[in-house]
Amino acid sequence: MRRASLLLALGLLVLGGAGCTSVRNGLGPRVGICFNALPAARRVVGRSPHFDGVRYVTPRMVAIALARELHRFPPEVPDAFSDVFRRPECLVAFRGAPVRPLRQQVWRPEGGQPRFTIVVVHQANQQVLGVVLLPRLPLSFAQL
Repeated sequence: MRRASLLLALGLLVLGGAGCTSVRNGLGPRVGICFNALPAARRVVGRSPHFDGVRYVTPRMVAIALARELHRFPPEVPDAFSDVFRRPECLVAFRGAPVRPLRQQVWRPEGGQPRFTIVVVHQANQQVLGVVLLPRLPLSFAQL
């Protein structure tokens, strides 16, 4: 009886732990590292924009997405964003534009009313590199 209850408790512990990690594992390990960037991104935009998702991107992914969205290779990229073309970074997307003025470098590669705010965060140290304002999202983002 004691052994059966021990096995039952162990089984519940294993199944409970698997249930807690299933969302993160379903998103993939690369996106998982970007969840550490959420607090830094939220501090930049404030409380008003709605969290839309997070994405780990490689330089190649960024170049392809921007070329597809803008129908040309991106125009001059501000210095704050040049790291995105050299090493992988985390992008945190919010629906809506920040209400308060931003202190970070802001880039608007397209005209039109910005409906999305993307905060670019260096995944190794959670340093915010800048903010991109766009009328639509050029990539899909993993959501919680």
